[in-house]
Amino acid sequence: MRNAIATRFGYFGRHNRKNKTRRSIVLYTAIGLVAGILALLLIVSPGLAQKPELQQSPKIQQPLLVATRVIPPFVLSNKGELSGFSIDLWRSIATQIGVESKFIEYSTVPELLSAIKDSKANLGVAAISITAERQQNFDFSLPIFAGGLQIMVRNPESNQSAFPNILQLFFSASLLQVISVALVLIVVAAHIIWLSERHHSCQ
Repeated sequence: MRNAIATRFGYFGRHNRKNKTRRSIVLYTAIGLVAGILALLLIVSPGLAQKPELQQSPKIQQPLLVATRVIPPFVLSNKGELSGFSIDLWRSIATQIGVESKFIEYSTVPELLSAIKDSKANLGVAAISITAERQQNFDFSLPIFAGGLQIMVRNPESNQSAFPNILQLFFSASLLQVISVALVLIVVAAHIIWLSERHHSCQ
């Protein structure tokens, strides 16, 4: 009887272990499915959230107001049509960044800078000198033109003595031409006077 009972308890024990194993497999499978669904929702949800934004109509951009002034060869005006180095440069930049622009002409650089400072224009394009004072109020691009003042002086090696210079002046071709013309004029004037006075008798 004890053996029989033991055998029956052993059977039920094995049966319970099999049931527990099956339940564990089902439970883990269910947890895996739920986790997989949640992961898919998390991955797909940002894309779903962005779709309405992509389907929205694009905003209309206002054209940039570009302050400029006529100063050849940077800015030229021909019957109201602007051209020149600075204008062509800005149009190339605007095309590359994909913006529209509208030019507003000013007569002086202070007026141009004042318009930018007062937000009447978004930027300025012309021959604008970069100074330390202006850099405190404005952001400048890299310089597009470098200009400066040059002074010419006589070479000191060619100015060692004044006497050779005087000789060069007297024997220069231009001075000889002037002397020749003066001699011709004197001879012509003398002949005219002689012809007019030769028939007059002396008293």
